[in-house]
Amino acid sequence: METKVPKDFTGLWANIQTYFRIQMKMRKLAAIEKGSKLAANLVTNTIVVLCLLMAFTAALVTLTFYLSHLLKSYTVGFGCATVLFTLLSLLICWKNAAVEQFITGVAIRGFFATHHEPKLEEAQGHGLNTFNGETGQRTKLLVQDQNEPGHSKKFNMKNKNVTLRGIWAVLKNSFTGFSDHKVTKLSGSLAYYTVFSMAPLLVVIISLCGIFLGQEAAQGQIYGQLAGFMGKETALQLQEIVQKASIGKKGTIAFIIGAVTLLVGATTVFADIQDSINIIWGLKPKPKRGWLKMLQNRFLSFSVIISLGFLLLVSLGVTAVLDGFSARLQVRFSDVSVVLFYILNQVVTLAVVSLIFSVIFKLLPDAIIKWRDVISGSVITALLFMLGKFGISIYIGQSDVGSTYGAAGSLVILLLWTYYSSIILYFGAEFTKAFALSYGSEIHPSHYAVTTKEVELESGGQSVQENEETARSKS
Repeated sequence: METKVPKDFTGLWANIQTYFRIQMKMRKLAAIEKGSKLAANLVTNTIVVLCLLMAFTAALVTLTFYLSHLLKSYTVGFGCATVLFTLLSLLICWKNAAVEQFITGVAIRGFFATHHEPKLEEAQGHGLNTFNGETGQRTKLLVQDQNEPGHSKKFNMKNKNVTLRGIWAVLKNSFTGFSDHKVTKLSGSLAYYTVFSMAPLLVVIISLCGIFLGQEAAQGQIYGQLAGFMGKETALQLQEIVQKASIGKKGTIAFIIGAVTLLVGATTVFADIQDSINIIWGLKPKPKRGWLKMLQNRFLSFSVIISLGFLLLVSLGVTAVLDGFSARLQVRFSDVSVVLFYILNQVVTLAVVSLIFSVIFKLLPDAIIKWRDVISGSVITALLFMLGKFGISIYIGQSDVGSTYGAAGSLVILLLWTYYSSIILYFGAEFTKAFALSYGSEIHPSHYAVTTKEVELESGGQSVQENEETARSKS
């Protein structure tokens, strides 16, 4: 079956991903039909694709340092190289017939460079799109399943290429859901709960990290991270609140009451996140299981807190290692080491934040969703979060909110930071849902939840009481 090449993104990355997925299947086909010759050809073309990707990465690094040396500024050089490669990537994605013909036509179609070309009617299996530069047509080559001849072996995934038009549709659906679900209102609710849950949450996380790092070292590292996100004044205010919320020097009864209050306060914010993401994803807990569901949510929220504490511990360890290497290399290569380890630090931060959002999207909602769909949304959310961090810092610094509200300035800054961060979190949930609907797998409710559907009906001149009675009679 032949189809015309679309005018936008022509599926280069989709072909490369498909190429790696069917290597083992093609290896089996090579051994059966063409023996060691085709198998060797398969290994050769695998090395070709890997070398092309490594060459692209090496070119990016080389050009970055060359521009930095030429412009005598590593920041400007890195920015210029990023802009150039971004424009080049967009150009390739927009009109990449020649590039795709070279990579997918030479490397991928090299599987079939022997005397035999597989026919479309030979078998049904996983498709591989190839491009014909002479006719401008795209052909779907199918791989035969030797174990089950004549039968289709389906893969549990959607065989759809990610296109610019498709990404634009995903963004439109995300913003539509952002408006329909009143995300700004949900973010205001989360900001309110976060202010009261921040101190108990920090007490629990500092206690967990203090087991491995020591109490004072854990406090210093965590407050240093918070100062980078919120500012030094807000971090100091939180430090004072946490010290007053400590329950270490109290009696037995006061300790038990304080510990229970601490855990309830720390898990409240995650319970609110769970309810909000359930609304965004169209889920609702089953009725008549209120107490059981509440206990389950609190236990799940505490599990998420432990997971976040572990991720933060890993992040602090990696950051300490990078700082140690950076200090040693600054003696000989001062400028290069500063830029290199700044980039590595940002990459580590992005990875940790992505894992945090992945844990939230995977565990908190009453949904069964696959990790690959969660990761796609969490990476976008992490990128928006890191960009939003700089934007919020600039806004708070330029608007001088703290001095406007006087003694309550730190509290207002904390509210603003949590409010805008909540908007980014819930937009990431909208994007995860929209991306899963277009390119991912189905999102199913868990055993304790059901899907919901919002329907608007015009009732004419009926009163609110009449509408309620009609709804109860139908239920």
